[in-house]
Amino acid sequence: MAEVFNRTQTVGGTFDPLSEGAVAVTFGDIQGPGLLVENIGVNYSQDLQRLYELGSNAVYFIAGRPAGEFTLGKIASPTDVASSFMTNYGDPCSYANSDIKLTASNKWCKFVGVDPVSAQGVSYTLKQALITRLGITMASKDMLIGENIGGMFVSLEQP
Repeated sequence: MAEVFNRTQTVGGTFDPLSEGAVAVTFGDIQGPGLLVENIGVNYSQDLQRLYELGSNAVYFIAGRPAGEFTLGKIASPTDVASSFMTNYGDPCSYANSDIKLTASNKWCKFVGVDPVSAQGVSYTLKQALITRLGITMASKDMLIGENIGGMFVSLEQP
């Protein structure tokens, strides 16, 4: 039988994000459940300027400083953890331990060309993150208060 859209596909791998420890977000020293994070987005960029030399085809790049931004979607909760998060990441004078770490382990069920036992996970650390904005939403379908948090960070590390 021919494929309806004339496309050939094969499964390249399977990842089990629901297994314990597969994916995690940690916020400095803040411990315990109750932060209720639903999603996080990270952007890290550096400014590059082009410099052109008169009378030449040469192009030069001038590298600027890198800068990072993050967005975080969570459900508002009255826990100590949520209060600690806003205090630790909202005060620009107190950011000593305000890193955010994203990790995904090697919880591969199957991945073409990769031995699941030796496969390594991936992690990113947003160094010295600070909250710069807070948006609040509420929908009638679930009657929950959502928080859309935006922030910045100094550097992005990957081991």
